[in-house]
Amino acid sequence: MKDIPDNLDITGVDFNNPDDIIGFALLLGRQANLAGMFIPGGGSQPLISKVRAAAREWIRLTDAAVDTLTPSGAFSVMSAYDVVHRIAYGKPAFPDVINHHVLRAFDAMIRGDKTIDRYAMFRHISAALSRKDKAYLGKPLQWYSITLDRWHTMFRHGTPTTRLSPCDTLEIVSLLLESDLWLFETRNQAAYKQRLFDKTRPLLNQLNDILKTPTHKNLPTLKALHHLLTASAPYLTPDDYEAYSSALSRTLPTSLSTFHNAS
Repeated sequence: MKDIPDNLDITGVDFNNPDDIIGFALLLGRQANLAGMFIPGGGSQPLISKVRAAAREWIRLTDAAVDTLTPSGAFSVMSAYDVVHRIAYGKPAFPDVINHHVLRAFDAMIRGDKTIDRYAMFRHISAALSRKDKAYLGKPLQWYSITLDRWHTMFRHGTPTTRLSPCDTLEIVSLLLESDLWLFETRNQAAYKQRLFDKTRPLLNQLNDILKTPTHKNLPTLKALHHLLTASAPYLTPDDYEAYSSALSRTLPTSLSTFHNAS
């Protein structure tokens, strides 16, 4: 069992800075894994106790600060909140806590706040609807349905009908591959998704070129590539998936660290 480095001092985290909050949450996740917290009946209890105590302090300080963050900042922090709560208390966070900040960000987004990641919002709403969370009926469901329809129309033939950045293409294709498109494609859904992946795969093949440039400039693209790779698993051979995954895994954690430290 590896020991946990003595870097769980939370006193240096600025809880007015979403990137600092998320950065420490990522650290907690890594250290929980090192401690064996996710192994049933395994792990080192002294190390697990150390991680759990830091996670509980993160929850306490986040709860005290999150209302002062921008809607975008609070939404970003909520992406880590449930995982840290599970580390801290061994159970999910109360949905109402997360929903409050997500829906505040959603309202800001539809009013024109461009700082909110619409792809992350789409993923969150999609997952909430799958859980039959009634908090996302009404405007969130309407936005989700309209957005999915627009993206499907945009990629009706596998390539975008409008000019998009590679990052936007990766994110939209990932979400289309992840979504239930029966309403649009009926029994042709599987063939449509295969065609969509085939048209987008060249962007995965550019991964090595992307990795040659400074990672902090490519963080959104690297995250989008990770999303595409995850969504594309059914369309790749195990060897190809492992090759892409290995290349990303060597870079993405470093990129996240760079992003955290540069903020």
